Amino acid sequence: NYDILAARKTILELQKKLDEEAEIFREKQTGFRGQLELKDRLLASKEHDLAELSRKVESLQIESSSLQEKNNCQEADRRAAVERYEEEKSELVQRLNEVERERDETRLQLE
Repeated sequence: NYDILAARKTILELQKKLDEEAEIFREKQTGFRGQLELKDRLLASKEHDLAELSRKVESLQIESSSLQEKNNCQEADRRAAVERYEEEKSELVQRLNEVERERDETRLQLE
């Protein structure tokens, strides 16, 4: 009879220890779940930030291309303006030379 009581007492103590271990395990499992959820949220936040930065980079690349194209157009316009200036200058120099020649001829005729 004493052995049965001792065995029951041992079983109850083991059951109590097992319940305590199960509770500790559940608490750890809950803690791990919380950590995983937190890490999942952080990962989602980082993925969102990365997507936002990717959009900004793409936007800046488009803007850069647009500015480069505009710069190329302005450079072409500048070259065309210089070319027109050089042509006009050449025409004016020719006209000046003609006028000076005509003036010289007129002087000679007057003398």
